[in-house]
Amino acid sequence: MAHPSMLTVPDDFFILRNDSNVPIQFNTAELDTAFTPALQAVADDILGFGRYPPGYNRTFFAGVGHGFAVRANLSDPVAKAAKEGAFFDAVKWLRAHD
Repeated sequence: MAHPSMLTVPDDFFILRNDSNVPIQFNTAELDTAFTPALQAVADDILGFGRYPPGYNRTFFAGVGHGFAVRANLSDPVAKAAKEGAFFDAVKWLRAHD
């Protein structure tokens, strides 16, 4: 999931943990106003540290905001690196969990 939004926190993370059986990865952004770093930490507390057996991973990209993985300004080297990093991290995650 490149840029989670419209979540009910923490409820949606508990539902995911209790009712899902698929691995999940969040690609998150430092400047995200929808899925803020504070909300990212809540996701880690509920799903991370082995609490979600199917697998949980959250990547973090500094200097970018919500939507960076799908609509980055490619003339900005930080945004371009984050977009490319999110893509490669997602491919690596999917290959490890196919």
